[in-house]
Amino acid sequence: MPNVRRKLLLYIIFCAIFWYGPQQNFHPKSIGISPTATANAMNKTLANKGDDHVIQAINGGDGEPHPRVSFRLHDPNDESVNPPDKYESIPKYLCRDKAELSPDLDKRTILNFRTSISTDLKILFVGDSVAGQFAQTFDTSVLGPDNNKARSIKGQFHGNNGNEAHICLTSSAPIRGGGVSAYWRFTNMMNEHNKFGNGACGSGDMKRWGTDQVVSLLDHQYTDPGDDTKSVSVGKFDAAVLRLPFGWMKVPAMTEQRIIEEVKILGQYLGVETVIISTLSFNNNVRSIPTWKDVIKANQMIRDLAENWKPPAPGSGGVRQILVNEFGDFTNQIIWSNAKHIGYNISIPDFSKRDGWK
Repeated sequence: MPNVRRKLLLYIIFCAIFWYGPQQNFHPKSIGISPTATANAMNKTLANKGDDHVIQAINGGDGEPHPRVSFRLHDPNDESVNPPDKYESIPKYLCRDKAELSPDLDKRTILNFRTSISTDLKILFVGDSVAGQFAQTFDTSVLGPDNNKARSIKGQFHGNNGNEAHICLTSSAPIRGGGVSAYWRFTNMMNEHNKFGNGACGSGDMKRWGTDQVVSLLDHQYTDPGDDTKSVSVGKFDAAVLRLPFGWMKVPAMTEQRIIEEVKILGQYLGVETVIISTLSFNNNVRSIPTWKDVIKANQMIRDLAENWKPPAPGSGGVRQILVNEFGDFTNQIIWSNAKHIGYNISIPDFSKRDGWK
């Protein structure tokens, strides 16, 4: 149900921004809010949905806190926020099926709202088409009707006789709040050995990434939010949201060492100090019990990596912390809730009660 998918992605991105905090220490270092756990807080927020709600603030040097991220909740019928398919370029992915949410998910405190976000952070989404959907959904939250021209497509390829445009590289700046949103499609995992001068942008397994893509992202010019007579470049990113290319790669091939290599690449070449890794969910690529067990192990590996990450020495560059976006756990709860609503047997032992389901 594409309409459900759009709302789900919006909620996940909202949760990620809600918990993002480069100056904070998390234990455990995880991002993700279960539907039940958020109900009271969201009720309070929806009651005051006309106000901006500050998530993180920093001292601006004048003794006053300045917001890094704030959000505003909107009525689900407000088409000016999170318009469906706004940045979708592939017809078969459009939200034509307007299926309603199940009663468990249709509450205003669960998924039935829209969100606009304001931030001065520079955020990069990296990974396959799922990461691309993360970026598209985030852009609908940070690009209002008055600044849609801020989004630039820097790389794409076409399929299905030219009817499908697959995006490889985008930059959106300035977004609401003065920050930057960008997306980099890569269906492999980055390391020094698959670095080339020219990066891949095409169908199939992308075997190489390029320093030209790094330059394109970092040198992107946009209007200075503080002075519209000047242009500035991105320079570096504060955070990267990393989606592992499950489906393009077998789960066992996405080892801890390969994840560490990619995290270090993001720090070294993009200036990223915080990497947010999304856990893997039950999806069309899970076609056997052994694969599902591999997913469970991979998700725990991601959590352990975040928990045990050692930041570089003070004053030196590199990724200072890894956070975990519990995308897998949350989407599994959505699947469970929908299955219950349409009458599926949800009491299957082992698979549904113990292994990977919360």
